[in-house]
Amino acid sequence: MPVRQDDRADAFPCLVAVRLPACFAAVLIIAGTMAFYAVAGDGEGLPTDNPIARHYADAPEKVPGWVDDLPWERVVSIESFEGDDDDERFEAAAAAAVEQGGGVIHFPAGVYRFHDDLEIPTGVILRGAGPGDVSDARNDHFQPPTRFEFPRYRPSFEGDGTPIDTAFKAIRLADPRGDDVGVVNISINRGRIDFADAEDHDTGHRRLVFGCRLTHAAAADPGVPDADYEQKPHQRWTARHQAAIHVHAGADAFIANNRIPPSGEDNFIVPDYTLIHPQGDSLHYRPGDPHEVITIEDGVLFDYDNRPGIYVNPFAARGATPESHPHFFRKGAIIRDNYIYCTGRTAIHFTGDGTLAAGNIIRFPAGIWRPTATGRTTTDGSSTNDNRALTMRGWRWTAKGNDFIVHPNITFRGNIAINDAEGIMHEGVGNSTLKDSRMIDNRGNRYLCIWRTDVDGLTIEGNVVGDDSDPAIHIFGGGHPIRNVRISGNRITEGALRVTAGEPEAIEITDNTYAGVGKGRLRVDDAAWAESNENFELEVAD
Repeated sequence: MPVRQDDRADAFPCLVAVRLPACFAAVLIIAGTMAFYAVAGDGEGLPTDNPIARHYADAPEKVPGWVDDLPWERVVSIESFEGDDDDERFEAAAAAAVEQGGGVIHFPAGVYRFHDDLEIPTGVILRGAGPGDVSDARNDHFQPPTRFEFPRYRPSFEGDGTPIDTAFKAIRLADPRGDDVGVVNISINRGRIDFADAEDHDTGHRRLVFGCRLTHAAAADPGVPDADYEQKPHQRWTARHQAAIHVHAGADAFIANNRIPPSGEDNFIVPDYTLIHPQGDSLHYRPGDPHEVITIEDGVLFDYDNRPGIYVNPFAARGATPESHPHFFRKGAIIRDNYIYCTGRTAIHFTGDGTLAAGNIIRFPAGIWRPTATGRTTTDGSSTNDNRALTMRGWRWTAKGNDFIVHPNITFRGNIAINDAEGIMHEGVGNSTLKDSRMIDNRGNRYLCIWRTDVDGLTIEGNVVGDDSDPAIHIFGGGHPIRNVRISGNRITEGALRVTAGEPEAIEITDNTYAGVGKGRLRVDDAAWAESNENFELEVAD
């Protein structure tokens, strides 16, 4: 029976491989090859417990019940399979897991090198070794000892450049309609997790990404270079809408305790980078519009951290309802206790009904020069790179206990900030109305915002916000009805609290405190909405 020795001996010298006694093995014939695999408790040393329940033993209420129903007890070990490389061994293990009706493929501590995407069959979970003493992914020292390495992109700036399909791999689904799929306790370098939506949104249920650490987890934009923008063949740019962890689930997704730290080692400068600099008043360039062609001879950085962090069911449909867009209101999504570092784009973006985003730590650095946000045109003060902590879409969401610091990128000219850097936001663009939702106990430097949408039921309570933002809490109805809103017990460190509404009803702004320099501003349409707020000057809109 093969035991993996090559990579692990160097990377983890303290680990000892465990061989399974023959009496604890079953035999499977796959494509003419005899392989051994352990089944449900038969293999000594193979884990059959629920690692999520163990992690949250002191707070079991944080784990949805369906996670315990996953087939943790049916386990095959990757070490039981032969092949010319780890790709072949994975295919054999996956076939064995399917043969036994689904279950876990266990990857003991060590380094596993894959050349292409991994496709997870329906009913199969990839599980690495336990993380050891540091099990909280928000801790800087969190690093699961099972490591997946995917190919590094090695750029060439001659001819057409290095094809993007030589790298930028992902862990995907063999069938997006299948249920019970996950990745647990694995450090992933140069690979994303991409669980796609099924055709006609007939997507499987119960998606799990837990205890993983992802670096260099970006996709390359297949539209760059763009001949319509007069770009050179070697130019490359990160895909703007492909997240490091990108999950669709028909119902029930648990994306928890993952770490997306700074990457950096693989970043590279693309020399002689050509961009279109639009002329005139239009914010959006179209081929043929007045423009100047600019080449940045010193180059533009291909930045692996300039990508979204976590997407869960990322749909857009203005005015969506459960009748018009049922997939927009999928239930059971939980995004909790993750650490997410981005230099651009949105850290967490979700769509659904009843989605919970809680306990996440989000960090965007200051001072990042972003000469282009699209890879095609230059940036100016009206541009956006979508730097935002949380984007919420759908009904009955809760954003609770998140800690975020978000800074804007710097424009092409290098003199001003791009028009972004936002905190927690539900906006009307591409969205449903807002119904019965909550922002509770979050802490951040940028605003909490509801923008141009109908509101019927909203609580904003116990947040500490505003170091770099004015306003700090902002509900802008833009003529939309705003009803059943309570803003209470928040602490604002800088900036105003503003509420404007069309057709207002049952709006309460009480017991909030301004803790910055001087007096804070509380600007409302009706003075009767505000009561018992501390250290604010009340302003009533004309």
